[in-house]
Amino acid sequence: MAVWQVEFSLNNNLGTQKPILSEESIIRLCSVLPIGKSWHDDLTVYGELDGTCVCVWNNHDSVEISCRIDVSSLKKSVVNAIINFAKANNLTFVYNQEAVDANLDGIKDVLINSPAYKFLENPNVFFDNI
Repeated sequence: MAVWQVEFSLNNNLGTQKPILSEESIIRLCSVLPIGKSWHDDLTVYGELDGTCVCVWNNHDSVEISCRIDVSSLKKSVVNAIINFAKANNLTFVYNQEAVDANLDGIKDVLINSPAYKFLENPNVFFDNI
């Protein structure tokens, strides 16, 4: 993960290990984050790994879903598309083991307070505080 990205887990609200992703939600997600390059056959990447992306790791017994939001090139339409994807599939955003409201304000609060945002604001201060 790049220093300019904020990573969220997208956890299943239904309590089952393997969420079933709706085809319609994937089509809508692909309209803003086309399928990108993956380093493994079981990993589908929507978007770019070094930018904003949604990653779906399909193990035989479970599915792990995460998203990375690139704070250096934020687009409201892309963040909204990820939020809509999560809502359509009953997924909860989790950042640092805490649930995040699945709306623009909830995600924005995390992004503004993230180390990635602090890095972009002032890289020198960011590295001085490491």
